[in-house]
Amino acid sequence: EDIERVAGALRGALADTDWAVRKSAVKALGKCVSSHQETLPAVLGMVCDSDWRVRKAALEVIPSAYRQGLEEELRAAVMSRLEDAEVGGNVRVYDERSRCDSDVRTAATLCLVGLAGHRQGWVVSALEEVMGCDGTQGAVRERVEEALRTCREE
Repeated sequence: EDIERVAGALRGALADTDWAVRKSAVKALGKCVSSHQETLPAVLGMVCDSDWRVRKAALEVIPSAYRQGLEEELRAAVMSRLEDAEVGGNVRVYDERSRCDSDVRTAATLCLVGLAGHRQGWVVSALEEVMGCDGTQGAVRERVEEALRTCREE
């Protein structure tokens, strides 16, 4: 009952006007995901937040918040963020927006890596697509390669 109240308050904080409050609420919701069905849908909604830092936080929480039954919503949310700028550490940044887009896309890619263990076909397809992009570089590329290798072995 207490956790229900806390989770409800955190879901309410997702509508706050301050991006820092929304980001903190997303991260806190990720910690109480196992006991609340409404948590993942609330976090998925934040993937399209107006602030890049909130979008990035939501993508970081999703792998630990995964549960069956929301695959379509999950796929749509994560895939929508893969369309942001290039991924990885070797991106030349010309302005703040480019850097922010790159951070969000990198978080989306790493979200896919985190979801790979759930054996969803769309995750493997998306990781293969990410590997085909020239913009996926460095440590991010290595993590994608490892996730794909693990998926293929099992």
